[in-house]
Amino acid sequence: MKTYKKHALLIILIPLLLNGCIPISTTTPKEIEEHKKKLEKERKERNEDVLTYTAEDYKAYDAQETEDFTEELRDEIIQATKDYMKKNFYLDIQVNNILTNIDGVTVYFETKGHIHFFSEVRIPIDLINKRVLGDKVKYYDDLLDNAMKASLYAYMHEEQFSELDRLLGEVAEENDVVGMRKELIQNIGRQGYMTPYYFTEYVNTDKALVPVYQKYMDAPSSNKEQLLKVFHSEDFNPENFKIYIQLFMKEPDTEPDEKTFRLLMDKIKTGNQLPRGHYIITLNDNQKEKETIHNKTLRSKKEEIIIE
Repeated sequence: MKTYKKHALLIILIPLLLNGCIPISTTTPKEIEEHKKKLEKERKERNEDVLTYTAEDYKAYDAQETEDFTEELRDEIIQATKDYMKKNFYLDIQVNNILTNIDGVTVYFETKGHIHFFSEVRIPIDLINKRVLGDKVKYYDDLLDNAMKASLYAYMHEEQFSELDRLLGEVAEENDVVGMRKELIQNIGRQGYMTPYYFTEYVNTDKALVPVYQKYMDAPSSNKEQLLKVFHSEDFNPENFKIYIQLFMKEPDTEPDEKTFRLLMDKIKTGNQLPRGHYIITLNDNQKEKETIHNKTLRSKKEEIIIE
């Protein structure tokens, strides 16, 4: 069953006056126009063309002292990350990016094999002795656990996710829309199961995937059939598994196309064998908000669907 939430069509720049910044009754047309130009300038500074943006120059912190050691210790940082993920989650990984923070580094990686997701860990560095503290690796807010659960869900339902991939690829091929660049996902992606067209978010209050996660942790070689045996689909609440679909207009300075958006919505609504979940579907203009995977541009159309 598919449930359609009250949708919000957030379209276009406008007349902002936003957040009550300018009182209409006391503002001249010239002041309104200047304010709109200011908002547009700020928007352009926060965004970049989705076709070129990779977050290669992103820095979470200005931590020059740590940065001085990072390249020198790069091999040790990579090995510490690999050792941590292998020991604690039985997974092989590929390190994609290393960012410095105040007292160490944040390492962005993706896993290899059928349990595939993107995430991050934090590794402290002893700046005095120039030493990677591989025994103090940490992560926050159930990040890895939830990324694992999302990936396990996708693995158990890979046929449905393949159909979603096919559907979105078809929309992109037949219309002037694109997804995010793979390099962007590799450089700052941490949301779990991700593709250029969408990323997932698992709400950890849901209990349906807990036994699946435990089964994997107890027996990492478990195959799909063995995992499905402990997955109680009747306990799975689709609202707790969010699938953020983000498509962008291919051409610069092009508003989100209503016809393309309606086509995308119709394909999701009528699609067969799509993953159960809470879909948040957005068609944006050509601009990607910098330094984040989430896109919050004002030029977008958005709607939500729950596939039960």
